[in-house]
Amino acid sequence: MCEEGKVEECLYFGNACIIMLLVRTVFKREVLDEMLNVYLDDKKVPSGKKIIDDVEKEFRTCVLQISQEEQTLIEAIDGGHLDSRATYIDRFGTQLSISELSTGCKAGLCVLHYKESIVSLRECGYNAVESILRFCRVGSVLVPFDTTGFLVSEDNALVEILCNEYYFTNYSSFNFYVKDWYSYPPGVSMEGVSKC
Repeated sequence: MCEEGKVEECLYFGNACIIMLLVRTVFKREVLDEMLNVYLDDKKVPSGKKIIDDVEKEFRTCVLQISQEEQTLIEAIDGGHLDSRATYIDRFGTQLSISELSTGCKAGLCVLHYKESIVSLRECGYNAVESILRFCRVGSVLVPFDTTGFLVSEDNALVEILCNEYYFTNYSSFNFYVKDWYSYPPGVSMEGVSKC
């Protein structure tokens, strides 16, 4: 557990890097009850967990609810918004079937709707990966390790991420860690990083 507070239901499997993006923060990090589990290596995924590799196939069974979370993802990734469960308005004002959403957007929506599975983000663009990491509140994703890091459209976006026993509260610092320090402990003098 982190020295400054408690994180409920933290999971560590050996030396696996299981990142938990904790999105509901209560003063001094005392109660955190919703999180997004992010795996950087498919070899570290717990056995028995279903990995959704074919997002397009899985999305065909997804029933959208027109929730605020869905709208946020569609706006952030594709620049559109839902106008029904079956159609959305794209960034140019054209009504299209939801089957026309980008694969990255479909992946984000699968994360929202298939919380017991791990959604692979292998086919997602950088903007989709960033949006999913920043806006999905629960679920699990597999983001294959990439030394180029993640897209950072908003410097110093506030997050709460646990990785390799380090706690990150700054998205830019987490991105720097993934890009430059993944094989080593991050510098705890970096902004938004503390040892747990």
